Amino acid sequence: HRQWLTGRQGHGVRCERDLRRGEFVMEYCGEVVSARTCMERLRRSRELGEHNFYILTLTANECVDAAYKGNLVRD
Repeated sequence: HRQWLTGRQGHGVRCERDLRRGEFVMEYCGEVVSARTCMERLRRSRELGEHNFYILTLTANECVDAAYKGNLVRD
């Protein structure tokens, strides 16, 4: 894989080969938090001058925050 700047959302990853439909790439790991906690963390991080966030939305009420408990996916 190679990283590149997306122009909108920071860095992304592209595979050097085509993926088959349904092929497992890697699990996104992190801390599952409520949407409310997620918004509080984002607000606090912005106030501290952070520009990179590692958030994945699961449902309308839950997010995965990989800021401190992530794996290679977030690198």
